[in-house]
Amino acid sequence: MNEQEFSQKVMIYSSKFYGYSYKILGDKDEAHDIVQDLYIKLWSIRQNLNSINSIEAFATTIIRNLCIDRLKKTKNIAKHKDNYISLNQEENTVHEDLNNDSEYKINLVRQAVKMLPEIQQRVLIMRDFEEKEFEEISLELNLTPENARVVLSRARKRIRELIEMNL
Repeated sequence: MNEQEFSQKVMIYSSKFYGYSYKILGDKDEAHDIVQDLYIKLWSIRQNLNSINSIEAFATTIIRNLCIDRLKKTKNIAKHKDNYISLNQEENTVHEDLNNDSEYKINLVRQAVKMLPEIQQRVLIMRDFEEKEFEEISLELNLTPENARVVLSRARKRIRELIEMNL
């Protein structure tokens, strides 16, 4: 695959790849970095890309894995950042944040998602962020559509529980 073919078959999804990584990471710069990392990986295997049925789906899987790796690396470092709330904060501050700060709510949900088992994370992201159908999810994850629904239901329930407990 030459540069022109790469642009036509891969680069056309740039905004979708960025949006997906931003939804997972919640940081514009990190999302741009992930997309760049994706392009480096894809370029290094460009000769094999023609044999892949859906480059978009393949690349989305790579992005998801890159994002998860990035989150795991930064998990310990990011604890002190504003995006994360200390469990020792006063309760009234927490309630004020819950009522007034939508960014806090988003970060709380992100933290809850990170605490889910990997299969629940994957099903939740595929269904709620990538908007995939249960049949597609079940094929990618080797589950039955019914099992994928159950996994999603349990993931959403666990997120609610974690948020109610303030993680």
